[in-house]
Amino acid sequence: MKQIHIAGNLLKSLMLAGLLTACNNDQTIVPAETAGVERNEQNTKLSSLLRLIDDNGTSIQYIKSGKFLGKTSKAIAINDRYEYTYDDNNPAGDLWITRKKYAKSNNALLGQVKYKISNGVCISSEDNVAGDYFEYKYTAQGYLDEIKFSHNGVYKNLYKYSYNFNNATGVYRLTKITLQNAQSATLFEQTFAYTANADNYPTPAKREHIDKYLPFFGKLCDVLPQKVSLQWVDPNALDSEQEFTYTVDGNGLVSTKVTQLSTNNTPSGSITETFKYSANWQGI
Repeated sequence: MKQIHIAGNLLKSLMLAGLLTACNNDQTIVPAETAGVERNEQNTKLSSLLRLIDDNGTSIQYIKSGKFLGKTSKAIAINDRYEYTYDDNNPAGDLWITRKKYAKSNNALLGQVKYKISNGVCISSEDNVAGDYFEYKYTAQGYLDEIKFSHNGVYKNLYKYSYNFNNATGVYRLTKITLQNAQSATLFEQTFAYTANADNYPTPAKREHIDKYLPFFGKLCDVLPQKVSLQWVDPNALDSEQEFTYTVDGNGLVSTKVTQLSTNNTPSGSITETFKYSANWQGI
């Protein structure tokens, strides 16, 4: 079923999602759940030109001049690459971003997604080849509220986001994502716990319906996740859990993330990811 396919891809992408950052004078962060902490403001000292240039082997390139200076232009992985183009020359004044996926071996076009950006946030994305269409809504505070998924014009799933307000920092933190089918029945709940350490280079988690290299999906969390748990309503489905350990540099940027995986409370392996940043990407 399509809804199970989408959820399955979400689970796999969560296992690969990179929460970003760099290296030098590294220190390890041991996960420690917190109900409320003061935000680490050292991220305000970082250069506005700082960009992720290596996402665990994926090379990221950026536009080096013009009105879209600093926006993502290419993401080059081992077997494929993504290319991004930007167009705000339309009557409504909205920004359209086209992301094309190519095979590195023969340059064949593998897919194309168009994102519509209005008032600084993505409000829809469309994959004409796959027939997938997503609508994005946001809270009054600017956080992602829900994502509605349709396939070939037929409504399939709703991702609903829930937040808690943190009094110590004055920000909202994502606590739960609920996936519902077209009949409004809950398929799974995904819950989040956090460390006390600031996320000084926040990005959206990489998922089928969200591009982590596009900063247009609302406000993001101020601290690094400690744990993500996925629980299915179907008793025959496999629940999962991921727990994160980070190594950060002197600027508080994550250079390494180790994800411990478990399935139905049984350890099932680990994933190690590395990240590099630079403020001199215009010369790369």
